[in-house]
Amino acid sequence: MTVVSAIKKCALICVLVLCGCETLQLHKTSVREDEGTVFLYLQPFSREAERLQFSLSALAAVKDDGTQIPLPLSLNEFNSKDMTRQRMIATAQLPEGRYSGFLVSVKSAALLSTEGTTAALAVPETPQKTVFPFSVEKRTSFLISMTLNYAQSLQGGANFNPAFVVAIPGRPLVDVTGYASNTDLNAITVFDKIHLQATNAIATGSEPWGIALDPRLRRAYVALTGDDAVEEYDLNSQYLLAKTMLMRGDEPHELALTPDGLLLLVVNSHSDTVSIVDTGIMAEVNRIPVGRNPRSLVIDKTGTKAFVFNSMSDNISVINIPYRQVMATITTGPEPLRGQFNRAGDKLYVIHASYPYLFVIDSSSFSVVQRQFVGMGMVSLKIDTRTDQIYIGKRNDNVVTVWDPLTFVPVGVIPTGGTVTYMTIDGETSFLYLLIPDRKVMLVVNLASKRPVSEIDVSESPVWMTMMGER
Repeated sequence: MTVVSAIKKCALICVLVLCGCETLQLHKTSVREDEGTVFLYLQPFSREAERLQFSLSALAAVKDDGTQIPLPLSLNEFNSKDMTRQRMIATAQLPEGRYSGFLVSVKSAALLSTEGTTAALAVPETPQKTVFPFSVEKRTSFLISMTLNYAQSLQGGANFNPAFVVAIPGRPLVDVTGYASNTDLNAITVFDKIHLQATNAIATGSEPWGIALDPRLRRAYVALTGDDAVEEYDLNSQYLLAKTMLMRGDEPHELALTPDGLLLLVVNSHSDTVSIVDTGIMAEVNRIPVGRNPRSLVIDKTGTKAFVFNSMSDNISVINIPYRQVMATITTGPEPLRGQFNRAGDKLYVIHASYPYLFVIDSSSFSVVQRQFVGMGMVSLKIDTRTDQIYIGKRNDNVVTVWDPLTFVPVGVIPTGGTVTYMTIDGETSFLYLLIPDRKVMLVVNLASKRPVSEIDVSESPVWMTMMGER
Protein backbone atom coordinates (compact mmCIF):
# COMPACT_ATOMS: atom_id res chain seq x y z
CA MET A 1 0.00 0.00 0.00
CA THR A 2 1.40 3.40 -0.97
CA VAL A 3 1.68 6.28 1.49
CA VAL A 4 -1.01 8.18 -0.41
CA SER A 5 -3.45 5.28 -0.39
CA ALA A 6 -2.79 4.65 3.30
CA ILE A 7 -3.50 8.27 4.15
CA LYS A 8 -6.68 8.18 2.08
CA LYS A 9 -7.83 4.99 3.79
CA CYS A 10 -7.25 6.47 7.25
CA ALA A 11 -9.12 9.61 6.27
CA LEU A 12 -12.06 7.53 5.08
CA ILE A 13 -12.20 5.62 8.37
CA CYS A 14 -12.22 8.89 10.30
CA VAL A 15 -15.01 10.30 8.16
CA LEU A 16 -17.16 7.21 8.53
CA VAL A 17 -16.79 7.30 12.30
CA LEU A 18 -17.29 11.03 12.71
CA CYS A 19 -20.18 11.34 10.27
CA GLY A 20 -22.03 8.37 11.74
CA CYS A 21 -21.69 6.28 8.57
CA GLU A 22 -21.58 2.55 9.15
CA THR A 23 -20.59 2.78 12.82
CA LEU A 24 -21.46 0.05 15.28
CA GLN A 25 -22.85 2.52 17.79
CA LEU A 26 -25.21 3.95 15.22
CA HIS A 27 -26.42 0.67 13.75
CA LYS A 28 -26.81 -1.39 16.92
CA THR A 29 -30.21 -0.68 18.43
CA SER A 30 -31.88 -2.17 21.47
CA VAL A 31 -35.50 -1.64 20.39
CA ARG A 32 -37.53 -4.81 20.95
CA GLU A 33 -40.61 -5.96 19.07
CA ASP A 34 -42.72 -6.14 22.24
CA GLU A 35 -41.87 -2.62 23.43
CA GLY A 36 -42.88 0.94 22.67
CA THR A 37 -40.78 4.09 22.91
CA VAL A 38 -41.67 7.04 25.12
CA PHE A 39 -40.15 10.53 24.78
CA LEU A 40 -40.55 12.56 27.97
CA TYR A 41 -40.19 16.36 27.70
CA LEU A 42 -40.36 19.06 30.38
CA GLN A 43 -41.88 22.40 29.38
CA PRO A 44 -40.11 25.73 30.07
CA PHE A 45 -40.27 27.10 33.61
CA SER A 46 -42.85 29.76 34.34
CA ARG A 47 -41.64 33.23 35.33
CA GLU A 48 -42.44 32.59 38.99
CA ALA A 49 -40.00 29.65 38.98
CA GLU A 50 -37.03 31.69 37.79
CA ARG A 51 -35.30 31.43 41.21
CA LEU A 52 -35.80 27.68 41.54
CA GLN A 53 -33.19 25.04 40.88
CA PHE A 54 -33.41 21.32 41.57
CA SER A 55 -31.88 18.00 40.56
CA LEU A 56 -33.39 14.53 40.11
CA SER A 57 -31.72 11.30 41.15
CA ALA A 58 -34.11 8.91 39.41
CA LEU A 59 -37.24 8.63 37.30
CA ALA A 60 -39.40 5.54 36.76
CA ALA A 61 -42.57 4.56 34.92
CA VAL A 62 -45.10 2.64 37.05
CA LYS A 63 -47.26 -0.11 35.58
CA ASP A 64 -50.78 -0.74 36.82
CA ASP A 65 -49.55 -3.77 38.75
CA GLY A 66 -46.99 -1.62 40.58
CA THR A 67 -43.94 -2.70 38.56
CA GLN A 68 -41.41 0.12 38.35
CA ILE A 69 -39.33 0.56 35.18
CA PRO A 70 -36.39 3.00 35.50
CA LEU A 71 -36.09 5.67 32.82
CA PRO A 72 -32.49 6.78 32.12
CA LEU A 73 -32.30 10.53 32.63
CA SER A 74 -30.90 12.56 29.75
CA LEU A 75 -31.14 15.69 31.93
CA ASN A 76 -31.18 15.80 35.73
CA GLU A 77 -30.22 19.38 36.65
CA PHE A 78 -32.90 22.06 36.24
CA ASN A 79 -32.68 25.83 36.62
CA SER A 80 -34.26 28.88 35.05
CA LYS A 81 -31.28 29.52 32.75
CA ASP A 82 -31.57 26.11 31.09
CA MET A 83 -35.35 25.86 31.25
CA THR A 84 -36.22 28.76 28.95
CA ARG A 85 -37.16 26.15 26.36
CA GLN A 86 -38.63 22.67 26.22
CA ARG A 87 -36.14 19.97 27.33
CA MET A 88 -36.08 16.21 26.82
CA ILE A 89 -35.50 14.59 30.21
CA ALA A 90 -35.80 10.89 29.33
CA THR A 91 -36.30 8.49 26.47
CA ALA A 92 -36.80 4.76 26.92
CA GLN A 93 -38.36 1.59 25.60
CA LEU A 94 -41.23 0.35 27.77
CA PRO A 95 -42.94 -3.06 27.72
CA GLU A 96 -46.44 -2.96 26.32
CA GLY A 97 -49.20 -2.58 28.88
CA ARG A 98 -51.03 -0.05 31.01
CA TYR A 99 -49.23 2.45 33.23
CA SER A 100 -50.48 4.57 36.11
CA GLY A 101 -47.83 7.32 36.03
CA PHE A 102 -44.28 8.16 37.07
CA LEU A 103 -42.16 8.10 40.21
CA VAL A 104 -39.90 11.13 40.62
CA SER A 105 -36.93 11.04 43.01
CA VAL A 106 -35.53 14.46 43.96
CA LYS A 107 -31.88 14.74 44.95
CA SER A 108 -31.79 18.40 45.99
CA ALA A 109 -33.53 21.74 45.53
CA ALA A 110 -32.83 25.38 46.33
CA LEU A 111 -34.06 28.93 45.84
CA LEU A 112 -31.79 31.76 44.73
CA SER A 113 -32.21 35.10 46.47
CA THR A 114 -32.02 38.48 44.76
CA GLU A 115 -28.58 38.91 46.39
CA GLY A 116 -27.31 35.73 44.74
CA THR A 117 -27.28 33.53 47.81
CA THR A 118 -28.77 30.04 47.80
CA ALA A 119 -31.32 28.73 50.30
CA ALA A 120 -31.63 24.93 50.36
CA LEU A 121 -35.09 23.42 50.32
CA ALA A 122 -36.17 20.22 52.05
CA VAL A 123 -36.94 17.44 49.55
CA PRO A 124 -38.94 14.21 49.97
CA GLU A 125 -36.97 11.20 51.16
CA THR A 126 -39.05 8.84 49.03
CA PRO A 127 -40.01 8.96 45.32
CA GLN A 128 -43.11 11.02 44.61
CA LYS A 129 -45.89 9.68 42.40
CA THR A 130 -47.12 11.71 39.45
CA VAL A 131 -50.40 10.18 38.35
CA PHE A 132 -50.89 9.95 34.61
CA PRO A 133 -52.58 6.84 33.17
CA PHE A 134 -51.29 5.83 29.75
CA SER A 135 -50.88 2.74 27.60
CA VAL A 136 -47.91 1.43 25.66
CA GLU A 137 -48.42 -0.68 22.56
CA LYS A 138 -45.63 -2.64 20.93
CA ARG A 139 -43.73 -0.97 18.10
CA THR A 140 -45.22 2.45 18.81
CA SER A 141 -43.69 5.78 19.82
CA PHE A 142 -45.28 8.71 21.57
CA LEU A 143 -44.35 11.90 23.41
CA ILE A 144 -45.41 12.92 26.91
CA SER A 145 -45.17 16.53 28.07
CA MET A 146 -44.65 17.56 31.71
CA THR A 147 -45.11 21.05 33.13
CA LEU A 148 -43.87 21.99 36.60
CA ASN A 149 -46.58 23.50 38.81
CA TYR A 150 -44.41 25.88 40.83
CA ALA A 151 -47.01 27.04 43.35
CA GLN A 152 -48.09 23.50 44.19
CA SER A 153 -44.48 22.28 44.36
CA LEU A 154 -43.60 24.82 47.09
CA GLN A 155 -46.76 24.76 49.18
CA GLY A 156 -44.75 24.16 52.34
CA GLY A 157 -42.56 27.26 51.94
CA ALA A 158 -39.19 25.68 52.67
CA ASN A 159 -40.18 22.30 51.20
CA PHE A 160 -39.94 21.24 47.57
CA ASN A 161 -42.36 18.48 46.59
CA PRO A 162 -42.45 18.41 42.78
CA ALA A 163 -45.89 18.60 41.20
CA PHE A 164 -46.29 18.18 37.45
CA VAL A 165 -49.10 18.63 34.99
CA VAL A 166 -48.73 15.78 32.50
CA ALA A 167 -50.32 15.54 29.05
CA ILE A 168 -49.89 14.17 25.56
CA PRO A 169 -49.59 17.27 23.33
CA GLY A 170 -52.07 17.99 20.60
CA ARG A 171 -50.83 17.70 17.05
CA PRO A 172 -50.00 20.91 15.18
CA LEU A 173 -51.23 21.47 11.63
CA VAL A 174 -49.23 19.41 9.14
CA ASP A 175 -48.16 22.59 7.33
CA VAL A 176 -46.07 23.71 10.34
CA THR A 177 -44.42 20.38 11.18
CA GLY A 178 -40.84 19.17 10.86
CA TYR A 179 -39.30 15.71 11.23
CA ALA A 180 -36.00 14.38 12.58
CA SER A 181 -34.95 10.73 12.30
CA ASN A 182 -33.45 8.93 15.31
CA THR A 183 -31.60 5.80 14.23
CA ASP A 184 -30.99 4.59 17.78
CA LEU A 185 -34.67 4.47 18.74
CA ASN A 186 -36.31 3.55 15.43
CA ALA A 187 -38.42 6.68 15.61
CA ILE A 188 -38.97 10.08 14.05
CA THR A 189 -39.34 13.15 16.24
CA VAL A 190 -42.15 15.43 15.06
CA PHE A 191 -41.70 19.11 15.91
CA ASP A 192 -43.71 22.31 15.58
CA LYS A 193 -41.59 24.79 13.62
CA ILE A 194 -43.65 27.77 14.81
CA HIS A 195 -43.42 27.09 18.55
CA LEU A 196 -40.07 25.25 18.14
CA GLN A 197 -41.10 22.30 20.28
CA ALA A 198 -41.23 18.54 19.86
CA THR A 199 -44.85 17.43 19.75
CA ASN A 200 -44.92 13.75 18.87
CA ALA A 201 -42.93 10.70 17.76
CA ILE A 202 -43.55 8.22 14.95
CA ALA A 203 -42.38 4.62 15.32
CA THR A 204 -40.57 3.33 12.23
CA GLY A 205 -38.77 0.22 11.08
CA SER A 206 -35.09 -0.39 11.82
CA GLU A 207 -32.67 2.55 11.64
CA PRO A 208 -34.60 5.33 9.90
CA TRP A 209 -32.32 7.66 7.95
CA GLY A 210 -33.38 9.99 5.14
CA ILE A 211 -36.88 11.45 4.93
CA ALA A 212 -38.60 12.88 1.83
CA LEU A 213 -41.88 14.80 2.08
CA ASP A 214 -44.69 15.19 -0.44
CA PRO A 215 -46.50 18.39 0.70
CA ARG A 216 -49.39 17.94 -1.74
CA LEU A 217 -50.37 14.44 -0.65
CA ARG A 218 -49.21 14.92 2.95
CA ARG A 219 -46.91 11.93 2.72
CA ALA A 220 -43.51 11.11 4.22
CA TYR A 221 -41.11 8.52 2.79
CA VAL A 222 -38.47 7.12 5.13
CA ALA A 223 -35.36 5.11 4.22
CA LEU A 224 -34.75 2.24 6.66
CA THR A 225 -31.06 1.32 6.68
CA GLY A 226 -31.54 -1.63 9.02
CA ASP A 227 -34.55 -3.12 7.20
CA ASP A 228 -33.41 -2.52 3.61
CA ALA A 229 -36.76 -0.88 2.99
CA VAL A 230 -38.71 2.34 2.46
CA GLU A 231 -41.81 3.23 4.47
CA GLU A 232 -44.65 5.57 3.49
CA TYR A 233 -46.56 7.53 6.16
CA ASP A 234 -49.72 9.63 6.11
CA LEU A 235 -48.74 12.87 7.84
CA ASN A 236 -52.29 13.73 8.88
CA SER A 237 -52.77 10.53 10.88
CA GLN A 238 -49.04 9.67 11.17
CA TYR A 239 -49.98 6.09 10.29
CA LEU A 240 -47.87 3.70 8.23
CA LEU A 241 -49.42 3.24 4.78
CA ALA A 242 -46.94 0.96 3.02
CA LYS A 243 -43.53 -0.66 3.37
CA THR A 244 -41.49 -1.36 0.25
CA MET A 245 -38.80 -3.99 0.64
CA LEU A 246 -35.59 -3.51 -1.33
CA MET A 247 -32.84 -6.11 -1.76
CA ARG A 248 -31.12 -7.61 1.24
CA GLY A 249 -27.94 -5.70 2.07
CA ASP A 250 -28.92 -2.51 0.19
CA GLU A 251 -28.64 -0.33 3.31
CA PRO A 252 -30.57 2.65 1.91
CA HIS A 253 -29.55 5.95 3.44
CA GLU A 254 -30.85 9.02 1.64
CA LEU A 255 -33.71 9.48 -0.79
CA ALA A 256 -35.30 12.19 -2.89
CA LEU A 257 -38.70 12.74 -4.49
CA THR A 258 -39.12 14.04 -8.04
CA PRO A 259 -40.95 17.40 -8.24
CA ASP A 260 -44.12 15.73 -9.53
CA GLY A 261 -44.10 13.31 -6.58
CA LEU A 262 -44.36 10.25 -8.84
CA LEU A 263 -40.92 8.74 -8.31
CA LEU A 264 -38.72 8.22 -5.30
CA LEU A 265 -34.98 7.76 -5.80
CA VAL A 266 -33.26 5.82 -3.03
CA VAL A 267 -29.48 5.62 -2.51
CA ASN A 268 -28.41 2.08 -1.59
CA SER A 269 -24.99 2.58 -0.01
CA HIS A 270 -23.97 -1.06 0.38
CA SER A 271 -25.07 -2.38 -3.02
CA ASP A 272 -23.81 0.63 -5.00
CA THR A 273 -27.19 1.19 -6.64
CA VAL A 274 -30.07 3.65 -6.78
CA SER A 275 -33.60 2.26 -6.57
CA ILE A 276 -36.44 4.01 -8.35
CA VAL A 277 -39.72 3.52 -6.49
CA ASP A 278 -43.08 4.29 -8.06
CA THR A 279 -44.97 6.11 -5.29
CA GLY A 280 -48.34 5.23 -6.80
CA ILE A 281 -47.87 1.53 -6.15
CA MET A 282 -44.97 1.80 -3.68
CA ALA A 283 -42.86 -0.71 -5.58
CA GLU A 284 -39.32 -0.66 -6.92
CA VAL A 285 -39.57 -0.37 -10.70
CA ASN A 286 -35.90 0.17 -11.62
CA ARG A 287 -32.46 -0.35 -10.14
CA ILE A 288 -29.49 1.60 -11.49
CA PRO A 289 -25.81 0.74 -10.77
CA VAL A 290 -23.74 3.77 -9.73
CA GLY A 291 -20.30 4.29 -8.17
CA ARG A 292 -18.93 2.82 -4.96
CA ASN A 293 -20.55 3.60 -1.63
CA PRO A 294 -23.07 6.25 -2.71
CA ARG A 295 -24.14 8.32 0.31
CA SER A 296 -26.46 11.03 -0.97
CA LEU A 297 -28.18 12.45 -4.04
CA VAL A 298 -29.90 15.58 -5.26
CA ILE A 299 -32.47 16.05 -8.06
CA ASP A 300 -32.36 19.12 -10.32
CA LYS A 301 -35.23 21.61 -10.66
CA THR A 302 -36.54 19.98 -13.84
CA GLY A 303 -36.83 16.58 -12.19
CA THR A 304 -35.01 14.94 -15.09
CA LYS A 305 -31.52 14.50 -13.63
CA ALA A 306 -30.29 13.09 -10.33
CA PHE A 307 -26.73 13.59 -9.09
CA VAL A 308 -25.48 10.72 -6.91
CA PHE A 309 -22.39 11.29 -4.75
CA ASN A 310 -20.20 8.17 -4.67
CA SER A 311 -17.89 8.51 -1.69
CA MET A 312 -15.48 5.67 -2.47
CA SER A 313 -15.12 6.05 -6.24
CA ASP A 314 -14.53 9.81 -6.07
CA ASN A 315 -17.16 10.74 -8.60
CA ILE A 316 -20.78 11.71 -9.21
CA SER A 317 -23.15 9.54 -11.22
CA VAL A 318 -25.65 11.62 -13.21
CA ILE A 319 -28.89 9.70 -13.76
CA ASN A 320 -31.27 10.49 -16.59
CA ILE A 321 -34.50 9.90 -14.68
CA PRO A 322 -36.90 9.50 -17.65
CA TYR A 323 -34.56 6.97 -19.29
CA ARG A 324 -33.62 5.32 -15.97
CA GLN A 325 -29.87 5.16 -16.71
CA VAL A 326 -26.56 6.85 -15.91
CA MET A 327 -25.92 9.50 -18.56
CA ALA A 328 -22.60 10.87 -17.26
CA THR A 329 -19.95 10.46 -14.60
CA ILE A 330 -18.25 13.51 -13.09
CA THR A 331 -14.81 13.10 -11.51
CA THR A 332 -14.49 14.89 -8.17
CA GLY A 333 -12.01 15.15 -5.34
CA PRO A 334 -11.64 12.36 -2.75
CA GLU A 335 -14.88 11.26 -1.12
CA PRO A 336 -17.63 13.60 -2.31
CA LEU A 337 -20.26 13.76 0.43
CA ARG A 338 -23.15 15.83 -0.88
CA GLY A 339 -24.10 18.71 -3.11
CA GLN A 340 -26.58 21.59 -3.34
CA PHE A 341 -27.85 23.69 -6.26
CA ASN A 342 -27.78 27.47 -6.34
CA ARG A 343 -30.92 29.57 -6.85
CA ALA A 344 -30.76 29.40 -10.67
CA GLY A 345 -30.10 25.67 -10.62
CA ASP A 346 -27.18 26.00 -13.03
CA LYS A 347 -24.43 25.41 -10.47
CA LEU A 348 -23.95 22.43 -8.18
CA TYR A 349 -21.75 22.95 -5.10
CA VAL A 350 -20.02 19.80 -3.83
CA ILE A 351 -18.20 19.16 -0.53
CA HIS A 352 -15.67 16.40 0.13
CA ALA A 353 -14.88 14.42 3.26
CA SER A 354 -11.10 14.27 2.81
CA TYR A 355 -10.37 17.07 0.36
CA PRO A 356 -10.10 20.77 1.26
CA TYR A 357 -11.74 22.09 -1.92
CA LEU A 358 -15.35 22.93 -2.67
CA PHE A 359 -16.23 22.05 -6.28
CA VAL A 360 -18.58 24.11 -8.41
CA ILE A 361 -20.06 22.07 -11.26
CA ASP A 362 -22.02 23.32 -14.28
CA SER A 363 -25.27 21.34 -14.12
CA SER A 364 -25.67 21.30 -17.92
CA SER A 365 -22.18 20.50 -19.18
CA PHE A 366 -21.22 18.51 -16.05
CA SER A 367 -17.84 20.23 -16.04
CA VAL A 368 -16.05 21.45 -12.93
CA VAL A 369 -15.95 25.23 -13.39
CA GLN A 370 -14.33 26.16 -10.08
CA ARG A 371 -12.35 24.67 -7.21
CA GLN A 372 -12.36 26.76 -4.06
CA PHE A 373 -10.18 26.07 -1.03
CA VAL A 374 -12.27 26.06 2.16
CA GLY A 375 -10.23 23.71 4.38
CA MET A 376 -10.33 20.06 5.40
CA GLY A 377 -13.09 18.28 7.28
CA MET A 378 -16.29 19.37 5.49
CA VAL A 379 -19.32 17.35 6.64
CA SER A 380 -22.38 19.51 5.95
CA LEU A 381 -23.51 21.99 3.32
CA LYS A 382 -26.48 24.24 2.68
CA ILE A 383 -27.09 26.84 -0.03
CA ASP A 384 -29.58 29.60 0.78
CA THR A 385 -31.44 29.79 -2.53
CA ARG A 386 -32.63 33.32 -1.80
CA THR A 387 -29.13 34.77 -1.43
CA ASP A 388 -26.93 31.91 -2.77
CA GLN A 389 -24.83 32.22 0.39
CA ILE A 390 -22.97 29.01 1.21
CA TYR A 391 -23.08 27.45 4.69
CA ILE A 392 -20.40 24.86 5.50
CA GLY A 393 -19.93 22.80 8.66
CA LYS A 394 -16.76 20.87 9.48
CA ARG A 395 -16.03 17.96 11.78
CA ASN A 396 -14.60 18.86 15.19
CA ASP A 397 -15.57 22.47 14.53
CA ASN A 398 -17.89 24.50 16.76
CA VAL A 399 -19.04 26.91 14.07
CA VAL A 400 -20.71 27.04 10.67
CA THR A 401 -18.96 29.37 8.23
CA VAL A 402 -20.94 31.51 5.79
CA TRP A 403 -19.30 32.12 2.38
CA ASP A 404 -20.09 34.71 -0.29
CA PRO A 405 -20.86 32.89 -3.58
CA LEU A 406 -19.12 35.46 -5.80
CA THR A 407 -15.90 36.22 -3.93
CA PHE A 408 -15.70 33.03 -1.83
CA VAL A 409 -14.78 35.17 1.13
CA PRO A 410 -16.19 34.20 4.56
CA VAL A 411 -18.87 36.73 5.48
CA GLY A 412 -20.09 35.28 8.76
CA VAL A 413 -19.67 32.66 11.46
CA ILE A 414 -22.45 30.93 13.42
CA PRO A 415 -21.36 29.44 16.79
CA THR A 416 -22.81 25.96 17.24
CA GLY A 417 -21.07 24.33 20.21
CA GLY A 418 -20.51 21.12 18.23
CA THR A 419 -20.11 19.53 14.81
CA VAL A 420 -23.03 20.23 12.48
CA THR A 421 -23.72 17.10 10.41
CA TYR A 422 -26.79 18.28 8.51
CA MET A 423 -28.44 21.60 7.63
CA THR A 424 -31.69 22.78 6.11
CA ILE A 425 -33.70 25.99 5.78
CA ASP A 426 -37.37 26.61 6.48
CA GLY A 427 -38.57 28.78 3.62
CA GLU A 428 -41.55 30.10 5.57
CA THR A 429 -39.78 31.36 8.70
CA SER A 430 -36.32 31.87 7.13
CA PHE A 431 -34.79 29.88 9.96
CA LEU A 432 -31.67 27.77 9.43
CA TYR A 433 -31.80 24.39 11.19
CA LEU A 434 -28.50 22.82 12.26
CA LEU A 435 -28.31 19.20 13.42
CA ILE A 436 -25.68 18.73 16.16
CA PRO A 437 -25.47 15.07 17.31
CA ASP A 438 -22.71 15.87 19.84
CA ARG A 439 -25.21 17.96 21.76
CA LYS A 440 -28.33 15.99 20.72
CA VAL A 441 -30.08 19.13 19.50
CA MET A 442 -31.38 20.94 16.46
CA LEU A 443 -30.09 24.51 16.66
CA VAL A 444 -32.45 27.04 15.07
CA VAL A 445 -30.80 30.19 13.67
CA ASN A 446 -32.30 33.40 12.28
CA LEU A 447 -30.84 33.78 8.78
CA ALA A 448 -31.02 37.57 8.84
CA SER A 449 -29.15 38.09 12.11
CA LYS A 450 -27.18 34.79 12.02
CA ARG A 451 -28.09 34.41 15.71
CA PRO A 452 -29.64 31.42 17.50
CA VAL A 453 -33.37 31.53 18.09
CA SER A 454 -33.81 28.31 20.06
CA GLU A 455 -32.89 24.64 20.26
CA ILE A 456 -34.97 21.46 20.03
CA ASP A 457 -33.75 18.36 21.88
CA VAL A 458 -33.53 15.10 19.94
CA SER A 459 -32.13 11.64 20.71
CA GLU A 460 -28.66 10.08 20.88
CA SER A 461 -28.25 9.46 17.14
CA PRO A 462 -30.10 12.05 15.02
CA VAL A 463 -29.08 11.88 11.36
CA TRP A 464 -31.64 13.76 9.26
CA MET A 465 -34.23 16.50 9.44
CA THR A 466 -36.72 18.03 7.07
CA MET A 467 -39.91 20.08 7.25
CA MET A 468 -42.93 21.30 5.34
CA GLY A 469 -41.99 24.44 3.41
CA GLU A 470 -38.31 23.48 3.28
CA ARG A 471 -36.12 25.29 0.78
